[in-house]
Amino acid sequence: MFINDNSKLFVNAVYVFDFGKSSIIDFEDGADLDITTRNNFGIGLGYKYHDRVSLEIRYQTPRELLGDYPNIGSNYNTFSVIAGFSVF
Repeated sequence: MFINDNSKLFVNAVYVFDFGKSSIIDFEDGADLDITTRNNFGIGLGYKYHDRVSLEIRYQTPRELLGDYPNIGSNYNTFSVIAGFSVF
């Protein structure tokens, strides 16, 4: 969306494929939990100046990390601030 000749707003949506390595939560008593992540969605809103410099905020929806354990809940989501510079 053009604000003027030098400024633009943009909106994006992403689908995140998570290829996590095998990770565990290691408790001292020996009861380890395997972490199995899931794919999720994200949305972003940004500003671009002179087609060179950009700043974006992005939110990714929550995803379950311990889905293999029905009696244990977890919640993991991200909020990011992304600064960019275009070379070409």
